[in-house]
Formats: sequence, structure tokens, C-alpha cells
Amino acid sequence: MPVGIAVPANWRTALESAAERWPGVRIEEKPHGVAVHYRLAPERSHDVWRMVRALVPPNHPWFHLLPAREAVEVSLRSVSKGHAVERLMAHQPFHGRRPIFVGDDITDEAGMTMARRFGGLGLRVAEAFGGDPAMVRAWLMQAVERLNGNGAAASSGGTPP
Repeated sequence: MPVGIAVPANWRTALESAAERWPGVRIEEKPHGVAVHYRLAPERSHDVWRMVRALVPPNHPWFHLLPAREAVEVSLRSVSKGHAVERLMAHQPFHGRRPIFVGDDITDEAGMTMARRFGGLGLRVAEAFGGDPAMVRAWLMQAVERLNGNGAAASSGGTPP
């Protein structure tokens, strides 16, 4: 794959043009891809998927489609959250430690899987925290308090709810 490849400009233009015609459909630019969100216009899900499938065939050598919650992401095949975890774990200060990856979307699955491969935790928000982002934040704050030596937090067990 060529170095520095990004989603082709004509794909971005086509997606942006469609989003202008489809109120509630949003385009999210990413460093190596683009996500098309239709959560504000769920009636457009078939239109969005039809369009991205027309742009990115299943056998495309560099790009693929990642389904997400009420969205689809056009992404490089060579880029994933799992690859990111793997690269981080190869370097200090992460090398030899146990990663924790918390996710709530299908695009997070690769990161959670890789964290588990390194002996860490891969936690789904829906399962480990009842789908409540506030519970994730509270769990993280408890971890910070434990690391800072707060004895009360240390006795809370330190596992997800």
C-alpha cells in the first residue's frame, strides 16, 4: 500500500454531497478514513450503506467498511485499534504492562481483543458497565485514586461493576 494514502477525494466529495441531501447524516473526518453517521436519520441507513458499498467494493486492496453503531466507517485495512494497542505495547512505558481497553462499538473490538492478548482487559461498556458511560468514568476515577494511594478506593475491589 502506498505510504500516506487517505480516502480518495472523490469518495469524500460523494459522501459530503449525499450528506447535504440527507438531513441528519453526518460525515466525520478521520486521519485515515471517514465515518458516515446516520443515528440522527436512521431512515437513511439503507441509502448510506448502498452508497458506501458502491464506493468501496469488498475486495478493495486498501480500504474496507467497518460497521458501527448507526454508522459505517471507510477505513484502511492496515489501520485498526488493535494495531494501535500492539504498537503501544512494543514501546516504553507500555512494554511489559497489562493494557486496558474500554469500548462501546464494533470498531473497538480489535483493541479489546489485542488488550486481552497482552494479558490485559478488553471491556465492553454494555457488558462491564451496564452501558453507562458515567459508570466507566467512575471506575476510571477509582483506579486513579487507587494509584494515588487512596485507601478507601483500594478497598472497592478495583474490578468493573
